[in-house]
Amino acid sequence: MSQLTAIRLLYADEPAGPLLEAVRDLAEGRSNKATYQVEPASFRQVPNAPFAYWVSEHIRSIFAEIAPFECGNRTTKQGLATADDFRFVRAIWETSKDHSNKRWSLFVKGGSFSPFYADIILQLNWGQDGKELKSWAGTLYNNSHWSRIIKNPDFYFRPGITWPRRTRRFCPKLMPPGAIFSDGGQVAYNPGKELVTAAVLFSAISQTFISLSLGTTSQDEGGTNPQFMAGMVGKVPFKLTDKIEMTVKPLAKSAWSTKRSTDTANQTSHAFYAPALSPGQFGSRNKKATTA
Repeated sequence: MSQLTAIRLLYADEPAGPLLEAVRDLAEGRSNKATYQVEPASFRQVPNAPFAYWVSEHIRSIFAEIAPFECGNRTTKQGLATADDFRFVRAIWETSKDHSNKRWSLFVKGGSFSPFYADIILQLNWGQDGKELKSWAGTLYNNSHWSRIIKNPDFYFRPGITWPRRTRRFCPKLMPPGAIFSDGGQVAYNPGKELVTAAVLFSAISQTFISLSLGTTSQDEGGTNPQFMAGMVGKVPFKLTDKIEMTVKPLAKSAWSTKRSTDTANQTSHAFYAPALSPGQFGSRNKKATTA
């Protein structure tokens, strides 16, 4: 099969000049940094076969050589959509703190860019195993089954990794046990290895794989926030060896602890310890932000 020739002028202020130069170099057999020659079949190594001509064949081949994240006991899942947040969702400070009240459960719903840690500030009406929400969901879309908008309930309340579906960069953070996740706050599971998994997925190489799956050189490219769907993340090459875990885990733990420590003075946070200017706050940030 003949090779494809592409000329990349994405960052050229005035593309006419660089284009003419690249065409002349091609005609005369000279190399040009804006010119790429690729075997079209190699695109198929990357999920969804994006037109990623600008990366090397070695990078594309990694998708075929290394197992994807969704493999073995690792998986990614999409959560539920209430179709009426005003009715079913509340901020944590809007409901009773009486632990005998089983109506409200922590609800992970997207959020802003905040790697490793973000407090969960929402709750979902999931009383009696979501009876009211399931009944409501069953009336939608011509009385279809509630599972049309309530996805993967068997995975609710497990510890995992979550991220906003749409943000400027893929942003994994820990999701504690006891939470339900939404379609806007999708999740990944790697039991017992949540922290180091979040760190590896946030690494530069994983970000490169994710950008490549999106068909861009950078997740910031184009000025719009891309969508990071569970299925796409599940296809990213993922390798976690004992050496990687030993090296990365202490750094990830420090990043999580430092990020969480800023919430110890926030009175609406689950991490709250004492007001910022109180004597009890001195040294508390290290004491309360302990393990993940």
